[in-house]
Amino acid sequence: MNEFLRFLLISNVSLLVIWLNYRLILSGNTFHGLNRVYMLGGSVLSLLIPFLPVGRTTSEKFIGIELPVVEVGSGVVPTEMLSLPINMYAMFYTMGVLVALWFFVRSVSSLIQLVKQSESEIVMGELVLRSDKAGPFSFLSIIHLPIKLTAGSLETILKHELAHVRLGHSYDVLWLSFLRILFWFNPLLTYYLRSLQEIHEYQADALTHISSTKEHYVKVQLDQLFQLPSELSFANSFYNSINLKKRVNMIYSERTSKWGAMRYLVAVPLIATIGLLAACTETPADAVQTEVEQVLKQAEVMPEYPGGMQALMTYMGSSIKYPETAEADGLEGKVFVQFVVDKSGKVGQVEVVKSVRDDLDAEAIRVISEMPDWTPGKQGGKAVNVQLVLPISYKLS
Repeated sequence: MNEFLRFLLISNVSLLVIWLNYRLILSGNTFHGLNRVYMLGGSVLSLLIPFLPVGRTTSEKFIGIELPVVEVGSGVVPTEMLSLPINMYAMFYTMGVLVALWFFVRSVSSLIQLVKQSESEIVMGELVLRSDKAGPFSFLSIIHLPIKLTAGSLETILKHELAHVRLGHSYDVLWLSFLRILFWFNPLLTYYLRSLQEIHEYQADALTHISSTKEHYVKVQLDQLFQLPSELSFANSFYNSINLKKRVNMIYSERTSKWGAMRYLVAVPLIATIGLLAACTETPADAVQTEVEQVLKQAEVMPEYPGGMQALMTYMGSSIKYPETAEADGLEGKVFVQFVVDKSGKVGQVEVVKSVRDDLDAEAIRVISEMPDWTPGKQGGKAVNVQLVLPISYKLS
């Protein structure tokens, strides 16, 4: 769960930086195709950055995967209760995903219902749906036009929606809809999607007004006061909720010079910084070499204590004893013990990598050394030696 929380945090911070760079630096230029690639590529990159294979640098001797902390002492909550918050977080996140998914499914259902209620018609050689239930919009290959459209507006609006279809804008929206489900807790995704839809409208506007005068095209926009039902917000609408003034200004804007493309270079150090910060939070995954044979810091299949993590917590809680001298002195602290689970599952090479005091260290080493055999880790389908770190926190009430 810790790794998943790390993934959620880094991905969402990456999305924020990518979106801010678009809003502050890139949104005013006329390179709509490049802006679209930037926004889509940035959204994909945000999912990949947490997995960068660069290890952190640290002055400490922690070179194995760190297991959950074991707490020892009279004021410690039973191990069964320690796993409850993680399970609650997982349940809460899953419930949020299901609710977000339900809203998306409801939107798709509303679209299907509207399609069933519409009549098919050939307009300018294109198969479209006509009804009075919604304004003009497109989704995938579906184009919907309201029945009450003037002849002067019909051709212009149809060309606009065809531009959305031919450019595949619906696939972008579906991808962002997936991210909104995955990151349902992040309101930024709503603004990220709006920015991407803004680019879609700029692209469709640019392709449509070249076949007519700008004045006529803008007049058609101003004449259309249709509004999509909110439950169809993932479709491409001729009259989009995006500020119409911005679209009109973009139509009349001068084309950005080629030198304006240099703005995209700003994204390079930003993304590199995010990647560096993400890498500095990740435990190294390469191998270390012992005097005998190779020991991995991380394996495709990690070693498992018999009965799982909860059984390990139970074993540690029942086996380890608070040293009397340390208890009498009121001494508390956290000991980090490193050990290796070898190919046969046996625990060995036990050593303290962060000490508190000899008596606390010795008790931690004793209990870990007496552990039962684990299920060994595997790499490429073969059993391997894997190094782990177990933090043991001594606490008094």
